[in-house]
Amino acid sequence: MGMAMSYVNKGMPSAQLLPMKVLTDKLKAILSDQNFESFEQFHIGVLEIVAKFNSGMPGIRYDAPNLKAVQKCYIGWKKATEEEKMKKLEELFTMTSPDRTATIVTGIVAPPAAMIVKRTAEMVPNLNMIKMVPDAVFVPSASLVVLTLVRFFQKNALQDHEIKSSKAESLMNST
Repeated sequence: MGMAMSYVNKGMPSAQLLPMKVLTDKLKAILSDQNFESFEQFHIGVLEIVAKFNSGMPGIRYDAPNLKAVQKCYIGWKKATEEEKMKKLEELFTMTSPDRTATIVTGIVAPPAAMIVKRTAEMVPNLNMIKMVPDAVFVPSASLVVLTLVRFFQKNALQDHEIKSSKAESLMNST
């Protein structure tokens, strides 16, 4: 109950743990002494940033951006001023940062929903065998399956979005 009230009152906990200002300051500190002459150096720099963030944070993990997103950011990076460079990097990292809202809500809602489904299924004559499964086994198992499905659908949705945006970009470039 405490997690639910915290979520309702103050928003997503991960947003409170790592504000964008802290990320921007870390980016400036890492990039201030580097001069990226080529795309390969820029890409290695982005991967180093992701590795440093992931090693320093126990709960939140950032995925490395895909190659096309890094290339697009690098093209904008070369043309940008110092302020715009940081905005380009913020955009790159906010695009790849995980959105945990669906996972948190699912983690809160799944156990009571599993109990409701089990109690309802016990009343159905054909599903009478579900009474043999203890609640202590059914609820965590159902919750784990639902959370796994949510994460799977999130990753697929992100990949579909990347594919569609790359197709739209290639269409715009061809015309």
